[in-house]
Amino acid sequence: MRVLPNPGAKPVLRDSRIEPGRIVEYEQHGRPILAVAVQERKSKWSLLNESGQELELAPDRIHLVPGTMPKERATKEARTEFLKALSAEAAIRVEGLRLDDVWELLSQETREYSVEEIGEVLYPGLGTIEYLVTRRVLLTEQPYFKRKKSGFEPRPASTVDELRVQAQAEEKKRRERESLITAIIDAMRGQPHDFPPTIRLLEDLAALGSQAPLSKEGLAILEDVSTRLKKEWKGRTEERAFQVLLAAGYFNDDTDLNLIRARRPREFGEEILREAQVLSENFESGTHPDEAALTRQDLTALEIVTIDSEQTEDIDDGLSLEPVAGGYRLGIHIADVSSLIALDSPLFAETLRRASSIYAPDYTIPMCPKVVSAGTASLVAGENRNALTFFLTLDEQFQIVSRDVIQSRIRVRHRLDYNSVDKVLYGEDSPYSPDVKRLLERLWDVATAFERRRFERGAVQFARRELNAVVGPDRRITIEESSDDLPARKLVGEMMISANETMALFARENQLALLFRSQEPPEVNIAAESQRVVEGPAREFFMRGLMKRSVVSVRPLPHFGLGLEAYVQATSPIRRAADLIAQHQVAHFLRTGKALFTPEQMTEWHERLEPIIDEIFGVQRSRNRYWLQKYLLQESIGELEGVIVRVDGPRPLVEVALIAAIFSFVPSKPVNDGQRSRLGESVRLRIAENNPRKEVFHLAEAAQGDGSSSA
Repeated sequence: MRVLPNPGAKPVLRDSRIEPGRIVEYEQHGRPILAVAVQERKSKWSLLNESGQELELAPDRIHLVPGTMPKERATKEARTEFLKALSAEAAIRVEGLRLDDVWELLSQETREYSVEEIGEVLYPGLGTIEYLVTRRVLLTEQPYFKRKKSGFEPRPASTVDELRVQAQAEEKKRRERESLITAIIDAMRGQPHDFPPTIRLLEDLAALGSQAPLSKEGLAILEDVSTRLKKEWKGRTEERAFQVLLAAGYFNDDTDLNLIRARRPREFGEEILREAQVLSENFESGTHPDEAALTRQDLTALEIVTIDSEQTEDIDDGLSLEPVAGGYRLGIHIADVSSLIALDSPLFAETLRRASSIYAPDYTIPMCPKVVSAGTASLVAGENRNALTFFLTLDEQFQIVSRDVIQSRIRVRHRLDYNSVDKVLYGEDSPYSPDVKRLLERLWDVATAFERRRFERGAVQFARRELNAVVGPDRRITIEESSDDLPARKLVGEMMISANETMALFARENQLALLFRSQEPPEVNIAAESQRVVEGPAREFFMRGLMKRSVVSVRPLPHFGLGLEAYVQATSPIRRAADLIAQHQVAHFLRTGKALFTPEQMTEWHERLEPIIDEIFGVQRSRNRYWLQKYLLQESIGELEGVIVRVDGPRPLVEVALIAAIFSFVPSKPVNDGQRSRLGESVRLRIAENNPRKEVFHLAEAAQGDGSSSA
């Protein structure tokens, strides 16, 4: 251990004169640069630095280093070579040198130490190179010494601890940054790579540009990648980031930037996946706890069918219909997800964070891991599953005589799909057995009777078409109609409305708070008012505009549009967190006779989930529109037919027939000249601009004789 320097020592150099040939240092942008003094000119000194550059500096910017330029180094080239070698050796010796031991020794006395004093603790002899190394290591980001006017002062232990933590964080950040840059470059060169989580920096930059949370860090990474590859990407920041991720293979041409902007989680963490796997294994082995085990009714003998699209994996509703004395017993069976996902589990917290599954033409992001959403919770044909069953006893005219809500155990017999069920209900050749065919026909009779009675109570129906883009494995796009008017979807929809109504009435009767949906009547007679608008898309749009918005509250109130006394959404607990919460409330009451959540808690759930749901709807809507626009490009469609549906906004709106979507457009003549409105008029439209990724779709009315191409 070296001894502490003399307490009375002054932090000054032994020789403080600048003379020709004297080795010195100065700093530029915080970086020390080695030089030799050449000559004094008035109040400045002429220097030659290690890069061979000549410059003039004031004496107060020059730091003296012990030692002089060897006399034999007389030429500019020789002097530059000497300085460069000296600086390089110092850099090598600084690497990995730590000052913690020196700080521990010198921090016993709080005062300013000169570089020489600190160097004499580090080295037994202090020559030019040792002095340089000492000063340069003191100028690094090590936390031990604070720079003063002419020397360095040991920092307090508490400050050193704080700075050590900061330094560790910075070093971790540096390593993560380097890992990301290396992975991107390796990917572009076709070498093995693994993108680290920090790739989100560039994702955000591509989606949000300068508004990204860490845009400066992301931009610096872009610049570094560009510099190392000697390649420049053009455009705005977000476009450059997109192109870099595209070149690295992390993005593709169709990456959904809106999903990134919404910051919706796309993958599940390891803890959640482990919990879901254990839950599934325990359920299959019969060891998963079921609080309703003693009261859950065994309905596995019932003939239950499910009706979904062929692609659906998370099946949460099944139907049964059996004859009873004086009529029928309709069963609507909803997957009892509340019996699987406990309120205090990380998995439940994850469902709240996600709020809903996300369905887009090219991807699906489930609310729960697939082992649960498509496995343990899903009503898979042939497997025993927990359910919340709504039994509706009907007379022979399908009037509802009584309703009951129970927790059950079911086994689906047949998985059916919409297209095949449509064939049955249209009277075409049935792909199903006679028994299943009869069941579907009778369920259709029940559904149409339910719908008719809702209309008799004032329900309003809209006939708007909905078209969805379907993206094939080869990325080829087709268009699929998803209209609620198709019989299979109408059948299932009517059954879900009845189940939701039954749950709402059950909650009202037992004073349970749920997130009820209601809608007040419009202020005008919709049927009468709409007669002045030409029949078709314009009238449908006009009628929807007269309807009041539905609202959510903890009080059961009538829903005008559905023609119901009370209504709640509760039939998709695998897909929507709000439905799962409602299911927990009702299931707990069935077991205990008490409410689980207060009205105030229900309100808090709604306030937490609603903004996320709105965000998800926006992502799904924009994604479908993206692919519809891509479909038009794929088919080289430049001209479209449409119907003007609104004329009183800043720009008129038109419903485009081919893709059943509404856009603004530039008319070739006034849409409403004060004498004759063009509302409801069919128009021919030219696609002026179509850029799906930038969400740009501009339409202009095609004038007579317009030579645009059409499909």
